[in-house]
Amino acid sequence: MDPLAQLQDIHLPQQVHNYPVAPGWWLLLILVSILAAVLLYKFVKNWRLNKQKRFALRQLNQSPIPNNAQIIAILKWTTMTYFPRKSSASLFGRKFQQFLTEQLPQKHRQVFTEQCGDAFDHLYQKESGDDSNIALSQAAILWLKKALPPKKPGKKKPSGDTKQTQDSAKVNAADKAEKKTAPAEVSDTSKYQKQGEPA
Repeated sequence: MDPLAQLQDIHLPQQVHNYPVAPGWWLLLILVSILAAVLLYKFVKNWRLNKQKRFALRQLNQSPIPNNAQIIAILKWTTMTYFPRKSSASLFGRKFQQFLTEQLPQKHRQVFTEQCGDAFDHLYQKESGDDSNIALSQAAILWLKKALPPKKPGKKKPSGDTKQTQDSAKVNAADKAEKKTAPAEVSDTSKYQKQGEPA
């Protein structure tokens, strides 16, 4: 009898499926999804926030270049979009230029003022030529790019306030020291009074 005839065929293991995935991969997938959602939200928010800014820049870059009155009107409309109406709607002339200058970072203010020249003061006078239009247009483009969207003001205390708080802290410390010494003196006098001696 042939001993090899009793041998059975080799049984191959069942094919391993790709799932279930290890829990670490699920956690990584969730984290990546959250990160992608946050980035998408920020991108959409930033895109919507800069919509009016992009529109104003397109208006200024069109040909022919808008005149000074049109440029100032574009700036006025843009400021009323990004800032409260109370702070910008009633401004005109030199006050409006000063408001625009204050919204810029410190390093760009001088360039903006030089490019504006006296265009805000002579808005309703006859324009001398295209040079003033070009200069004011460049100033407006600079302002739109550097001042918008407006930054949230930081909570910084002036140096005078910090000095006042330091002085008040010193006064409070002195008051506490006086309160600590006062009970000891009272207790000493009460001790003398109990013994019948004059305080």
